[in-house]
Amino acid sequence: MSIPPRKDPAPARSAVLRSVAMTPHLLRILVRDLDRSLPGVEDPPRLLRALEDLADRRPEDRAFARAVRGAHGLATAGSGLPGVVAGVRRETLVRWDGWTTTWDGPHLATGVPSRVRVLRPHAARDPVLRRALPREGRAVGLGLADLAVVHDAGAWPALRIALPGAPLAPRAGADDRGRPDVLVRMLTTAVADLARWESARLGLPALGEREWVDTPAGLRVICLTPIVRDEAGPHLKRLAATLHHWWGDGEESPVDALLDGFATFPPRTATEAGALVRETLARDLAATRHRLRRRAAATSHHERLARLLTVLARLERAVPLPAGEGPVGVDLEGAITVVRSDGARLRWGRPDALADVRPGGDLDVREARRLLRAHAAAPPNPRLASDSGGTLEGSERICRWLASALQARTVRLLLEQELPDLAGRRE
Repeated sequence: MSIPPRKDPAPARSAVLRSVAMTPHLLRILVRDLDRSLPGVEDPPRLLRALEDLADRRPEDRAFARAVRGAHGLATAGSGLPGVVAGVRRETLVRWDGWTTTWDGPHLATGVPSRVRVLRPHAARDPVLRRALPREGRAVGLGLADLAVVHDAGAWPALRIALPGAPLAPRAGADDRGRPDVLVRMLTTAVADLARWESARLGLPALGEREWVDTPAGLRVICLTPIVRDEAGPHLKRLAATLHHWWGDGEESPVDALLDGFATFPPRTATEAGALVRETLARDLAATRHRLRRRAAATSHHERLARLLTVLARLERAVPLPAGEGPVGVDLEGAITVVRSDGARLRWGRPDALADVRPGGDLDVREARRLLRAHAAAPPNPRLASDSGGTLEGSERICRWLASALQARTVRLLLEQELPDLAGRRE
C-alpha cells in the first residue's frame, strides 16, 4: 500500500517531536496524528510493529522514526526492572526517555503514593549515568523546593518523591464546579509552580496527564525530568486546555477570559503569566469590593427605613385617638358642625348627620381634610361650644391629633413605597 505525502507537522505535534522524553499521552497524540487506524498505546508491542512497517515505507519521515522510538521506549520501559524500586511498587508508567523511566506507585514502607524515576538496566551499569542521576535529583529539588527528592543509590539508582495528591481527574466534581474559587486556585498554583521552575533556570518537557497533580493547595506540576530552560508558552497553553476540559460546564469564574487568552496567545514566560493572573484577580477583587460597598449601602439604607417605619408604627400606637367632643364651626347653611370621638371612632358634621372620619382603624382622608379645613377656617367661639354641648379644648385636641395622623400616614406610605416587602408592617 502506498502512503500519501503528509503536510508539515502541526505545532502541537512539532512540540512532541522535539521533546527529549515521552509520555503515554504525548505518544497517543503523535500516533493519532500519524494514522488513526494504528493500535493504541495500551498494546505497545502491536503498536511498535505497526509503526515499524510504516517507517520502513517512509524512512525520510522523521515523525515515523520518532514514533517508533517512542513506542519502543514504551514497550521496553519495564524490561529488566524489578517490581519494587527505591521502596516503591511500580504500577503506572508516567514518562520514559533513553536512560530512565518514571513510575507511580505506593511506597511500601509508608503507603504514601509516590513517583520514582529509575535508570534503565543498561544505564544502571554505566558509572557516568549513575553519577548523573543524583545531579538530576538536585535540579528537580530546585524546581520543587517544598518537596523532598530522595536519591536511592542502591542496585537500581532512582529518584523518589512523595506525591502531594492524585493526578488531575478528567472532570471536576459537581461540588467543585459550583465554586469558581476552585478554578482560580488551580490556575494560580499551577502558574506559580511553572514560575518556580523558571526562576530556577530550568525547563520542563511537554507535560503528561499524570504530571498535573491535584493537591489540597491547588494544581501542582510534579515532574522528575528537568530540561534546558525554554519558553513557558506551550505549558501555559496546555494548562489552559487542561483546565477548560476539567472545568467543563462549571460556574463562570473571574479567570475564564484569561484562560481563553492563554489557550490562544500564551505569554512567553510564567512570570508574565503570573503578572496577568494577579492583574485579573485584582480587577475582580476591586469589582467585588465596589459591588459589596453598594450592597452594604443599600442594606444600611433599607435597615434605616425599616427602623423608621417601626418607630412610626409604635408612635401611632403610643398616641391613640383622644376621646372628646367640641364645635368645629358653622356650615354654609348656618348650622353648627361638631366633632365627636369615643377613642376609637371619629365623626364630624351636623349633630344629626355626622360623617365618619375614622370609622375603625384607618382614616377617611377626604373627610379628615374637610374637617381640618373647616376647623382652621372657623375662629374659636365659646358660644358655639356652649350651644353644641362640647368644649373648645376637645375639638382642638382632636384636630391636632388628626393633623398629626395624616402626616404620619403620608410618611408611612412613602416608606412603604421604598420598602414594598415591609408594606403593612405594624410592629
